[in-house]
Formats: sequence, C-alpha cells, structure tokens
Amino acid sequence: MRPKKTIGELPEGWYETIVSLGSQGKTQLSIHKALGISQSLFDRFRDEEPEFKQAVKEFRMESSLFWTDLARAYALGDPDVINQFSNFNALKYNILNRPHIGWTDKQVVEQETVVTVSDTATDLFHKMMNADKK
Repeated sequence: MRPKKTIGELPEGWYETIVSLGSQGKTQLSIHKALGISQSLFDRFRDEEPEFKQAVKEFRMESSLFWTDLARAYALGDPDVINQFSNFNALKYNILNRPHIGWTDKQVVEQETVVTVSDTATDLFHKMMNADKK
C-alpha cells in the first residue's frame, strides 16, 4: 500500500496559489486542477492540515469578495461588467451557485411530521385480505 500523500508534496507556493484562485473568483475545482489533487485528498487535507484549512478559508473569503465586488459594479452600471454579463441572470446564478463560499439558490427545508397508527401491521394485513371477500 502506498503511503498517504502529505501536504509537503504539494507544489511550491501552493498556499498562495489557493488564495490567488479565490481572488480571481475561481471555483474549488480550480484548486484541484492547479495542485493536481483529487476531491478526496482536498477534503482530507482540509480536515487534517490546519495550514491547508486556513488557505481554503482565505480562498473562500477572496472568492466571496470577488463576486460581491462584481455584483456591486454591475449594480452601479460599470460598462465592463455589464458587457461581460449582458444578461443579469447569468451573473445572478453564477453568484448564487457558489457552494464553496456558502452561497446557493437552493433552499433546504426540514419538516417533522408525526403519524399515529391505531392498527398493527397484522391488523392491516387481515383487513386487506378480508377486503377481497366482501
């Protein structure tokens, strides 16, 4: 079995690369590609390596700033941004679907329901079997 990959095997300047990708508004997948790592290795490093976790935190902050600034520029009528996103919905959904920074247009709703059953499964089975006889 191969030994576990370590953070020391990442390319030189990996921390700065991660933060730079965030400041460009890139996705988390860009980190995987730039560092040559899989999703599972990314997750393990993020969970086990404090320095990697901090880099990802900075990536998310930078990415959030990038998209917030872009939306603000669009709202203020910046022609460069408007030309880049001539359709506001393209910008809107690009911003809303950034799960790596905690933004999403999907809402998860939890609901709890109590169901009361007065008959046992056996009672229900007998009723079902006798229903054919009527």
